[in-house]
Amino acid sequence: MSILNFKEIFESHKSIEFQDIPESVKHDIPEPSEIFNEKPSLKCKVCNKELLDDENKGIIISWQRLRTDYENEPQYFEHIFWTCKGNCDKALSKHIRESTKDLIDSWAEIRDVMMPTVFLKWVMSIFNELHGGTIYSKEAFEELKTFLINVYPFTCRHLTDKENDRMNMLKMNPQYHGGFA
Repeated sequence: MSILNFKEIFESHKSIEFQDIPESVKHDIPEPSEIFNEKPSLKCKVCNKELLDDENKGIIISWQRLRTDYENEPQYFEHIFWTCKGNCDKALSKHIRESTKDLIDSWAEIRDVMMPTVFLKWVMSIFNELHGGTIYSKEAFEELKTFLINVYPFTCRHLTDKENDRMNMLKMNPQYHGGFA
């Protein structure tokens, strides 16, 4: 059906109102696919706020050991956490930096990882890291699995218009900054 035909049909049905539009179209974050018995959930590790809702401002943070010999020392992820972006991630970062001096962090917005293309890039990167000798602590590996399982239902779909726009922006960023260029 062409856009013009859809518009004509939409305008000809006076009974159609905004509330009839599926929730996944009205919100920035699409409804997750119902592939599991339980609703996906990622709660902030600091304040316990749900991060997979429409107000999503969450980030996933990975903490890895500093290396001095990049050729012979494997990459080692000690922690993986998700928090609200802002006060919660700053509080957690401060705590980890005060308790452990040999860790560095990197992060990504959970909204970005919810995009099918970015999610696939993440999964492939993890495979490549594991194949290349990267090590995850038992805790970090379990948290990574929990994160991927809970984000996956949001990726089983087509990109939204906003996500297509965001992907175009990410394609301009170099890979070492989380982009696709």
